[in-house]
Formats: sequence, C-alpha cells, structure tokens
Amino acid sequence: MAELHLLLFFKIPFEVDFDDKQGKYSVAIHFAPQFHALRHGICGDDLNFVRSLHKCSQINVSGGKTRAAFFLSHDQRFLLKVHSV
Repeated sequence: MAELHLLLFFKIPFEVDFDDKQGKYSVAIHFAPQFHALRHGICGDDLNFVRSLHKCSQINVSGGKTRAAFFLSHDQRFLLKVHSV
C-alpha cells in the first residue's frame, strides 16, 4: 500500500483553489517533489527561490500562438509563463 501512495504522490497533481478581491484562482502543482529538489539544486533553498521571484518584469515575446504573458525574474534566473483558462 505504501508503494501505491508514493506512486500517486508523484503522478497526481496537488490542486489548490483560492480567491481574493480580484478573482478566483485554481493552481495545479505537478511533480512537486521533483520541482522541490530542482529549486534546491538551483537556489539552495526555498527562501532564495522566493527572493528571485519577488520582483519580476513582463517581457515582450513574439512568435507564439497563445499570446501568453511572460515574466523574467529580477535576477534573470527564471522565466515565467502565465497560463489562463
């Protein structure tokens, strides 16, 4: 049974729903343990990851079909793509 639990932990996204004054949000976190390890490998810890993302600037990109918004972290370590439904 423990193996099944671990398999589900790695395969099924963790979902969080919340809202505020501006709207309702739904977030699906895929491969959480793997991304946790990646963040720690790149940044050292979660605090440094948050420090990188605390200030981002929108950048202009061309050539895409979705017209999604892209943001670059202030230290230029991370590129973020905004997905809307």
